[in-house]
Amino acid sequence: ICDNKQGWSPIGTNPTVPFRGNYDGNHKVIKGLDICRYEDAGVGLFGFTTGAYIKNVKIQDSRISGNIAVGALIGSVTTEGGERSCTFVDSCQVLDGVQVIGTEEKGGVATGGLIGCVDMNSKVIVTNCSTDANAQISSCFNAGGIIGTTGLYATVLLSDCINNASVTSQYSGCGGLIASGDTVSITSCKNYGDITGSIAYNGAEGTVGIGTGGLIGGSGISIIASSVNYGKVEGKEGVGGIIGSTRVAGSDTEAYTFNNLLVAYCGNTGTVKGTKAVGGICGEAQLAASGVFNNGKVSGDEYTAGIVGRTSVGLVENSINTGDVSGRNYTAGIVGKCYLGSFAINQNYGNIIGTGSYTAGILALGGNNTMMNYCSNHGNIS
Repeated sequence: ICDNKQGWSPIGTNPTVPFRGNYDGNHKVIKGLDICRYEDAGVGLFGFTTGAYIKNVKIQDSRISGNIAVGALIGSVTTEGGERSCTFVDSCQVLDGVQVIGTEEKGGVATGGLIGCVDMNSKVIVTNCSTDANAQISSCFNAGGIIGTTGLYATVLLSDCINNASVTSQYSGCGGLIASGDTVSITSCKNYGDITGSIAYNGAEGTVGIGTGGLIGGSGISIIASSVNYGKVEGKEGVGGIIGSTRVAGSDTEAYTFNNLLVAYCGNTGTVKGTKAVGGICGEAQLAASGVFNNGKVSGDEYTAGIVGRTSVGLVENSINTGDVSGRNYTAGIVGKCYLGSFAINQNYGNIIGTGSYTAGILALGGNNTMMNYCSNHGNIS
């Protein structure tokens, strides 16, 4: 069903009657999918899905725009009652000439290359999916190369996915794969696109600019393994080559609280730039990192480091930084600031420049219960 003004009417356009079936696109390309529903929620080829299985869909030369939950393939993944039904997306592609837009003048939220939103208590598994370098994804809040955002208690599993598209957000939440998620597992994924978050944030009261990452902007409890970011990442607070922030609460006057994050065998080669809590792997989190590497140049103002900008409780082992790091306060090759942590068998080869207080090859500032073993610095410290 199409409309001269609004274009395609999504399959499963009503959340009370979502698409529940199986759809195989047989690798045929869908072109000219134009949707202009600036005030609507659940915008995409499929509007709302529950327990669906969608595979082998390719979308090219299309423009999809809406207000909330906007994706080229699915607007929103939902579930029913107390169930935790799962939607599967396999081998789907967003090709060149596709624009997915959360309308800025309406305060667009939850915009993703493939899926806009995963609703509360819902579950989605996405495998072997990709977006093209000539695609564009943008939103006011929560723009992601594959998925925009997820609700409370939602679960997302991504494997073997690649984002090549440029992704931008006006304020919080911007990621190469996921802008913002609750419980997330990512395995064997890559990002090549440039990720630019919080471009309109200027510190004005009532606005926020947190969470920009090469793979994930921000998350709750998350596991990221065997994945790499190659794209440029730029944001404001909580900026990382792999993940930006897991911040739950906190401010300049109140203590920060973070969710738990495990990053294993991941790496970043892109440049990472922000203002506060900036890291080659992670901006800020309660973090365990093992076997990670950063080769990209990292720059910020406060809490800037080759691996993680700041962590409340941190464990970093068998990790290496070779990228140059520059900042003002709390600038280091591995960790900018840690309240309680253990660091073992880490190496820094990057040149470290700090223009303010606390500059070091490994750890700029650690709490009383911080331990360090078998770590070495080989870079110049200025």
